[in-house]
Amino acid sequence: MKPAAAITLALLLATSAGHGVAWAADATRLEALESAWRSGVLTKDEYEAKRRALLAATPKPAAAKPSAAATGKPAYQRMRVVRVMDAEGWGEPVEVFRFLVPSDWKSEGGVRWISNPGCPSNIIQLRFRATAPDGITGVEFLPSYTWAAAEDPQMQQILQQNAQAQTGCQPGPAVGAVDFLRGMVVPQIRPGARIVAAEPMQSATQTLRRSFAPINQQYAAAGIEAQRTGDVGRVRLALDVGGRPAEEWITASVVANISVGLNSAAMLQGDYNAKSRNFQLTGQDIQAMRAPKGELDARAPLFAQILASVQINPQYVGAVSRFYQAIGQVQNRENANRSRMWREAQQSIEQSRQEVAAYQRQSQDRIREQFGQALRGVETYTDPRTNERVELSAGWKNAWTNGKGEYVVSDSPLFDPAVALQEDWRAMRRGGER
Repeated sequence: MKPAAAITLALLLATSAGHGVAWAADATRLEALESAWRSGVLTKDEYEAKRRALLAATPKPAAAKPSAAATGKPAYQRMRVVRVMDAEGWGEPVEVFRFLVPSDWKSEGGVRWISNPGCPSNIIQLRFRATAPDGITGVEFLPSYTWAAAEDPQMQQILQQNAQAQTGCQPGPAVGAVDFLRGMVVPQIRPGARIVAAEPMQSATQTLRRSFAPINQQYAAAGIEAQRTGDVGRVRLALDVGGRPAEEWITASVVANISVGLNSAAMLQGDYNAKSRNFQLTGQDIQAMRAPKGELDARAPLFAQILASVQINPQYVGAVSRFYQAIGQVQNRENANRSRMWREAQQSIEQSRQEVAAYQRQSQDRIREQFGQALRGVETYTDPRTNERVELSAGWKNAWTNGKGEYVVSDSPLFDPAVALQEDWRAMRRGGER
């Protein structure tokens, strides 16, 4: 410790042993300690030792403990890392993505691979949920779905024939996100639920469409009559869960790849200039957030924190991309060597990292529009045991880890999880410092 700093800190801590010291004064001393640590005056070990000494010497009247009722926010929040795994596709279990949930929530699900030779885009199916002890509150990630559509009636018949022969995706309507949720998702996964609101998400849609600018420019430069576009929307449901009333938001995006061809019906009439559009559509990023009736809006900060913490594994993105490229190039799709693709994806992931980063930006914009002021963003912290970087919800003053994939955040300078929880918790460094 620097000599001048030692004198200053000694003065700050000198009166902490007396039982008449006010909690507000101790808070000031703790903040001074933290400031000294973050500025490099104190080492981490010195900071933690002095902090514990101050907390141990301070009387802790019950009235002084921050409460959720008084602050509108819990004194602390305990979260754990959940890893969503694909145990079927690569010869070994691999991580798809990870995110944070409250430590007492249960989680289940993962990625499954199903046989779908006609529409390979639907082979990989994600379904994962995390649920609170009340059995209602929770988040769910639902599988994407790809289908085909056409304006030309004759092409519609061809699409139907291809689907029956398992050489193409199932046909359906060319719709956007809200109608996809209303007509294709809710009836399938929430039968009996009542849609009480449905709305497009304009800002998220603009971000999604901007991401398609490069490929649309390539189409134009090559003279190809094609376009990629999409939109984002959500629906709000009223439903029963185990006989108890609940509410739920479900959001999704629909991406449409549009190609332009000749209109066969018009050609039969001698018009060889009429055009019609063909569509390949994918409903994706389908996420549900549920709470007991009357509590959905109040849970928005928690849902925002959970969704903002999602971190996608770029190696998985790269492996999936290689898989789809391979099955597009071989007649026998079973010949695709997935184990080899996984190894190659581990060796070369820069492109995948870029794709993940772009997706994360789109996701953050979507969450921001969904939850508004409830989204506080994320901050990067470093685990002092492993040097692993972790993104936690922004807006908390302090964060700790127990080295077991659990994290505690708190605003109170008087809160110490090692004391309150009687466990081994260590303070994390903000900003990803090493």
